[in-house]
Amino acid sequence: MALAQSQWSASPSALDGLAAGAGRRAACVLVPAYNEAQNIAPLLRRIAADSACGSWAIDDIVVIASGCTDETVARAEGVRAEGLPVRVIVQERREGKASAINAGLDAARHDVIVLVSGDVMPAPGAVSALLSRLDDDTIGVVGARPVPLNDASTFTGYAAQLMWRLHHAISEAAGDNPKCGEMIAFRRRAGDLAIVPAIPLESAVDEVSVQALVQAAGLRSAYAGEAIVRNWGPSTLRDWFKQRRRINNGHVLAAREGYRPSTMGAGAVLRALRRDQAAWRRPHWLVAVMAIEVAARLMGRVDAARGREHAIWSVAATTKRAIGEEVV
Repeated sequence: MALAQSQWSASPSALDGLAAGAGRRAACVLVPAYNEAQNIAPLLRRIAADSACGSWAIDDIVVIASGCTDETVARAEGVRAEGLPVRVIVQERREGKASAINAGLDAARHDVIVLVSGDVMPAPGAVSALLSRLDDDTIGVVGARPVPLNDASTFTGYAAQLMWRLHHAISEAAGDNPKCGEMIAFRRRAGDLAIVPAIPLESAVDEVSVQALVQAAGLRSAYAGEAIVRNWGPSTLRDWFKQRRRINNGHVLAAREGYRPSTMGAGAVLRALRRDQAAWRRPHWLVAVMAIEVAARLMGRVDAARGREHAIWSVAATTKRAIGEEVV
């Protein structure tokens, strides 16, 4: 793996001193990105804007550009030139999101990490809302609440909105095992204890891998429903099924290793669905979404049985759309 790194000017010790001098705890933000030129600059500015909020200081933002062939690197460098605490690591070849995350973990200057997908946009204050939950030392990882931008008057928009509403309801009811996705904050280390030094390279569900390691370390998962992060769900059936198949395959593999995501339980899904009035306004679409999900779960299990991995997955192209800083 060939890496090139662009460094911000301050040294790690200087950064730690800045955070300590302000009486605030320091965190690093990792942004794995594959061809995110349309979104990377506003995303980095939004993250940096959160550095002035709450009891946590965000003074290290690391972009891991994984095999990018567009202007992702140049635009991230442009934000760094504005004086924001951005560093850029370049992976010359795309080796999977887990590989990019591990490169970021190796480079991170702090033991508390915020992991933000490169194709989302946190609402103002969302990063700080996540970090504030880690004031409780028994919590090892915190998940945000994704809210898709897709138009619910279309079938795939209805499906995307429904899925994340159900995830929100399940997470609120799940106690120490919420469904984390799109943006999380977690402890890389706690004193001498390595909690998440790296995630498995074969992982196609990075948040689940982090939650599994946190659970193994004896810490809890938490959910910050007020930490909104906006994203685009797939807008074609092909992309929708491809994404759901990959995710379900990852869940099956995680369950084999001893960690079962809360959304794998049919009972939890059905209880959340029963209370979701918006879902029942289009009963034919609801039946179709359920059929697609059942098929995706089946194919995810078939992939697991055949040893097929999705670590370097085919990108759902319709999720790669600009969001913009004005989205709240």
